[in-house]
Amino acid sequence: MSIFPKGLELKDYWKLILLSLKVWRNFGFWTLWRKIRSKLEQSEDEPYYLWCQENAITAEQMERQRIQALKFFYRPLISVIMPVYNPDLAVLKAAVESVLDQTYNHWELCVADGSDLVSGTEIKELLRKYAQRDKRIRVNYLEKNKGISGNSNEALKMAEGAFVAFLDHDDTIAPFALFRMVERLNQNPDLDLLYSDRDLLSWDGQKRFRPFFKPDWSPETLVSVNYLVHLIVIRKSLVERAGGFRAEMDGAQDWDLFFRITEMTSLIVHIPEILYHWRVGPHSAAWSLMAKPYVVQAQFQAVKRHFERAGIDVKVTLGRRGFIKIKWNNLNPLKVSIVMVVKSSKKILEKSLKIILAKTKFSDYEILLVGSPMEQPAVQHIPSGGLIRKINPPVGLNLPELRNLGAEKAAGRVLVFMEDDLEVVDPDWLDDLSGWVGQEEIGAVGGKILNADRTIQSAGLILTEGERVVSPFAGLREYYGKFGSSEWYRNYPVVSSSCLTVRKEVFEEVRQFDTQVTDENDILGFCFRLQRYGYRIVFSPYTRLRNFG
Repeated sequence: MSIFPKGLELKDYWKLILLSLKVWRNFGFWTLWRKIRSKLEQSEDEPYYLWCQENAITAEQMERQRIQALKFFYRPLISVIMPVYNPDLAVLKAAVESVLDQTYNHWELCVADGSDLVSGTEIKELLRKYAQRDKRIRVNYLEKNKGISGNSNEALKMAEGAFVAFLDHDDTIAPFALFRMVERLNQNPDLDLLYSDRDLLSWDGQKRFRPFFKPDWSPETLVSVNYLVHLIVIRKSLVERAGGFRAEMDGAQDWDLFFRITEMTSLIVHIPEILYHWRVGPHSAAWSLMAKPYVVQAQFQAVKRHFERAGIDVKVTLGRRGFIKIKWNNLNPLKVSIVMVVKSSKKILEKSLKIILAKTKFSDYEILLVGSPMEQPAVQHIPSGGLIRKINPPVGLNLPELRNLGAEKAAGRVLVFMEDDLEVVDPDWLDDLSGWVGQEEIGAVGGKILNADRTIQSAGLILTEGERVVSPFAGLREYYGKFGSSEWYRNYPVVSSSCLTVRKEVFEEVRQFDTQVTDENDILGFCFRLQRYGYRIVFSPYTRLRNFG
């Protein structure tokens, strides 16, 4: 079990140790520990190694792809953009060869080489030989290095394709990568942006590990992490319209560009196949970028500018585990009504209310307890007045009817439907929920529900092929693995009924909860209706509520 990339020399280990110390100094122990733990959790990848072998494409299949590619009705030229600066000769060669191996042949490789004039002589000679060997490879030898954004923009100037793909000078793409992209474009030529899954490649190129199986297009996940990167193919006219890369955003230049492009189009598709192999070495982004404070500041700026272009004032910070956290600078927050259908005992209900009242920073809220003293004796022991109101419903109402009654009586413009046996963990939970749900395109927001032992009960819900509703992170603690992190903002089809937040106007627009459904499936149908009405559903990891157990 190792936390270091494979294939490193002794000097490279020392570099990684120094980078780790910088991460600790700049961002604290917990951020460093999160990175180390994620590597320990993923270091044993034997099942993935076997999966790669079992699913490897054969020479016969690749030949069939080459024939099929020639028959595509739509055969756009794809310009592969490669900025180069002093790479290892062997890894640069592997990167170029991976483009030459493509089963889709209508591509060009646009290289902007900013390598040192003296020490980069061998690099320039290698690129020159490739350009002579294949006319689809074109190289611009820059007089000086212009940085990652500047070099990328120089490569973009050379591009003649309808689409551009981005390839780092030390990574590789699968031989069928461009074929898969164009195959999808033949199904829908109007697509503007396509992205795939990826894995990591050892420095010596001998082992693939740590796959990342990405979600389908998720605007809120992009707020947490630049998950689109590697492999991504974008319509060139959009890249030009967005203005290309910005040098002042170096360190987060691609994240910044992707924000600007996805703000202009919704014609985005995820290709759920590993098409990109991200080489891990002593200077890989996963470690070295975190050791540089200016990079984190650039990331903050990329996210903040995204919200500013939407007219939303936020503060971007690092959360408790080193991921992006949004704080809403809302001078006129919407009043919140917490609707609780009383089902628990007097002791549990009192404990839940006491913690809400003691911990919650948000000032403009009320708590509505929906329950008859006859049916729920715990209600009669709770005093009315102040922030708490009691709603005494007619006898015999089902759960959706009780929730709808609470919403009808609520004074707030934001409704939080919450179970009555939960402990609030984060003091700013209502700021977080009301900030997200206050955005026009957001239909509902859910928080992270924890078990009494602090493992995850629900961090968003998905539907399986058998139409079962499951939480992908259930039973785990903080998690980072093949499907990303439980600590990211995400879009889900459904969030837990234990904590569901919605604007009252939206709640009424989609016709409240379905009273014909007498169990928790009223939440399922409600979330589906929100999506049919064009709203997104968001999971926030920064609203945590824990079961008393």
